[in-house]
Amino acid sequence: MVAANGAPQNYDEAVERLAQEHMRLPESERPQAIYFFPDPAGQIVRLLEVTSLTPASGEVMPIPLAPSADFPFRSRIAEVTPDEWSRIESGQILMPEGWDLGRKKRLWPL
Repeated sequence: MVAANGAPQNYDEAVERLAQEHMRLPESERPQAIYFFPDPAGQIVRLLEVTSLTPASGEVMPIPLAPSADFPFRSRIAEVTPDEWSRIESGQILMPEGWDLGRKKRLWPL
């Protein structure tokens, strides 16, 4: 269910909405992959985007975003390069606390 102002009403809708917004970018700016890392409390939408457009940092640094009238959930967005993603999957780069690789869900591409 979506509120009159178009805001998502629950956590699952918020996850879907945020991922869709990032998938709507022009193809040249669109991430190569988007992963969702569930928050067990259902309070923070956590997405990791794999993109060649971000500079490599050698670590995962989520950017915190505050809730708004159009998106009433806190969120954290992290960007990594394809090489960094490979290193994350092999355990060479650690994920932030609570971002469980075993629970990740690929949202894009399906």
